[in-house]
Amino acid sequence: MNCSEAEKRIQHFIDSKLTATEEAAYIEHIRNCSSCRQELMSQFTIDHVLKSMNGTAGDDISYDMRSLLNSRIIESEKWIKAEKLRKRVLYTAVALGEIAAAACVLFEMRGGFVWNLIEQLLGK
Repeated sequence: MNCSEAEKRIQHFIDSKLTATEEAAYIEHIRNCSSCRQELMSQFTIDHVLKSMNGTAGDDISYDMRSLLNSRIIESEKWIKAEKLRKRVLYTAVALGEIAAAACVLFEMRGGFVWNLIEQLLGK
């Protein structure tokens, strides 16, 4: 991700509207780019102050912006890890289902032509 792309995603990051992949790339960028990190801090501060004034900041009325932003980044990293794990579990379940389906097909064909051909090819 470059600085121009990161700048376009600042508000989406603040509002938690990025996908896990986008958010991971964004966090990686701001960890390595001091100017984008500073811009995020500025916009995060403005956003938090405006939400506090409007009464939409929730229970968190702290003005320690650095801590709030660091907490937001840590929460985001936890969410990204959870999303990656969820996808791995889903892909594993799908793969196991496909393996089970293939095994069922092979067992069904066991007495048929294809099974005999497989046995001949394997020398059994």
